[in-house]
Amino acid sequence: FGSSSCALQRRVSATMAPNSFGRLNRFVRSVNPSKDREAPRNRFTLRFLNAERENGFVRASNERLANNMRVLYALTGIWTGFTAVAAALDWEGAGFVFLAQDSMKQAALIRNMLAIVAIGVSIAGVVLPSCRRLRQICGPATLEYFASGLMAMHGMTVLFGHPWYLAKICGVKDLDEMVLDRASFDDATLLLVLDALITMNNLTLPVRWLSFATVSAGIFVTYTIFAFVLVSPMPVRNVVVNILTMFLLTMAAALGRRSIEEHERRTYQNVAKEKTLRFNLERQLEQATETRRNRKDDECRTVASGYESNITGELFNIEGSSATEAEAALRRIAALGYEEHWLIPPDDVR
Repeated sequence: FGSSSCALQRRVSATMAPNSFGRLNRFVRSVNPSKDREAPRNRFTLRFLNAERENGFVRASNERLANNMRVLYALTGIWTGFTAVAAALDWEGAGFVFLAQDSMKQAALIRNMLAIVAIGVSIAGVVLPSCRRLRQICGPATLEYFASGLMAMHGMTVLFGHPWYLAKICGVKDLDEMVLDRASFDDATLLLVLDALITMNNLTLPVRWLSFATVSAGIFVTYTIFAFVLVSPMPVRNVVVNILTMFLLTMAAALGRRSIEEHERRTYQNVAKEKTLRFNLERQLEQATETRRNRKDDECRTVASGYESNITGELFNIEGSSATEAEAALRRIAALGYEEHWLIPPDDVR
């Protein structure tokens, strides 16, 4: 009876554990983690003060960042290649009166080289995020810094590749007299490309907002220097309007990226809290189940030890006996019961 009772108790405990876990699991799902106290963060940068938690947040978004980078820079590479070919074919078009100066030929060569660099940056944005082993060796923030660097390089190639500013940098003389139509070299297309570059990166890539905000500010400051120091082909009034408009668009992109990151951080923190709570509950349930099993096993061992520690136990221990031995043991049990008066003789029963 002792061994079968212990086995039955273990089966009951095993069936009770999943049911208890199911009730605890439903309870965990009904809890709203957002009501708990949030982890301390920097109010401006939004970064967690705990370095381990911050690295966990960056590591959690790495896979999504790698996938988005591959798609974004594949499309950017196609666009860059198309515009590079168009620019190379149009460089000696009707925009300039003549191209006899050596500095103008040098500017054309530099612009073609910048187009090649831009295409190489797009290829690197597709290939390098796929190197998971490299990301593990360099750390969780490597891919984020790499994305910010690619954005900065794209912005610089667009700025320095503008025909007007590149000719100014190369020292082309009498540029105003060489240009037939100044409107074909205005900053409208340049600003459109820069704004598209900043907006696409901020909306597509899950990078911490301060990294992209720094790169965007660098691109904005560089254009402002070009427009005033190298003298934009547009009137001053239009240049001021363009600078203010680009400033507002850059600020809007940075604030939008910041709000997205704040939501992502809250989601990450809530998921971490729920996983921690589930782990603690599962651990407590496991400990309680283990304690219950140990207690039942101790009781079973106590009962089993009674078979060998007293005469009654020896009489009741008929496990593994033959039919004849079992019958003899039952007769001895009945005789003991008559002597101790816990078994009533049939003659006394009316």
